Amino acid sequence: MATEILVNDGGAPARILPFTAGEALSAGDAVIINASGKAMLANTNVALFKFAVSGWALVDAASGEMCSIVTGRGVILNASVDTLAQGSALMMGTSAGGGTHAAGQLELADNAAGGPMAQAIALDASVSGTLCRILTI
Repeated sequence: MATEILVNDGGAPARILPFTAGEALSAGDAVIINASGKAMLANTNVALFKFAVSGWALVDAASGEMCSIVTGRGVILNASVDTLAQGSALMMGTSAGGGTHAAGQLELADNAAGGPMAQAIALDASVSGTLCRILTI
């Protein structure tokens, strides 16, 4: 059975759009759309995409396969996150260049100048590497 990612679309503000996966994606991963139009794991170390998650993978997909991406605000999803307290503001994580979080995983938002902005709110406490209910903002 598939991983349940979409919990509540809040009266249909969500859009589920098809994209080709540019790398392996797991349901619940935060993604960006690269310059070739492919879905990639969100990572603040990719210079062009430091500030905005494009959406979340609804299903697992191998590189080159079609993948449904959930976009929109006010959507409740199960997403890949770092260890967090309930109510935490979340932003796109870092992985390369010394970062500690996996690409595609959200982490605690900070207010660093030039850093990514909050993309979601954790609705539950979480443990790194697990799915957590989030509210997209």
